[in-house]
Amino acid sequence: MSKSEKSSSFWQGMFFGGLIGGIAGLLFAPQSGRETRKILKEKGQDLQENISEKSDKVVHQVVEYRDQLKSKMDESAGMLKEKYNEAKNVTQEKFEYIKDKSFELKEKLHSNKEETEETSEETSEETSEETIQEDVEE
Repeated sequence: MSKSEKSSSFWQGMFFGGLIGGIAGLLFAPQSGRETRKILKEKGQDLQENISEKSDKVVHQVVEYRDQLKSKMDESAGMLKEKYNEAKNVTQEKFEYIKDKSFELKEKLHSNKEETEETSEETSEETSEETIQEDVEE
């Protein structure tokens, strides 16, 4: 049972206990009608004050819980926003890193292709010259 439930049960018990005690006292009281009415009036005023005090406490607790909840929600929202921005920045950094590496790889492949073509042309020319020389020598 939570603290607020225990507190609520306690105050309910106090209220009903006081009410039952007051009724029992009136029923078994040896006073006259005038005195009983006076006592009833006093008890009614006490009860009214008691209810007013309790309702003020309840209102105060509700406001306090609301403020705590709002504070925690604001804090959680701030943390979520911060984590989102961190994740966004890391993702952007990784994206840029991959983009740069893919560009570098593309450049290397292009360079290797050109070197291969040049080497192929040189080899082809050398082979052609050797073939021509062999044909001429024969």
